Amino acid sequence: MYALASDHILHFRISERPSGVRLTMWELAPTRANQLKPYLYVINYYLNSLEEARGFLRQHLIINGASGVAKLDIPSEGKVRVMPYPTWNSCEILG
Repeated sequence: MYALASDHILHFRISERPSGVRLTMWELAPTRANQLKPYLYVINYYLNSLEEARGFLRQHLIINGASGVAKLDIPSEGKVRVMPYPTWNSCEILG
């Protein structure tokens, strides 16, 4: 069984650091009794500028099935619904 698209929310934060800009992205995990962390994964990228971070995030969102982000003015923090398995086709599902 595959998760619904509504279950896939990518959270992000862009923060300026003395050495550049950090882009953090994560997806929350469903709550479970034996869960160690509240997320499926956390990714940190260190980039040279806010523009570079926003461009990297925009590209990541497009690749992961988020619609309408090509001209989106990306804020410093937020969340976006993405498609589950955006690059899958019937070959992966059917075997």
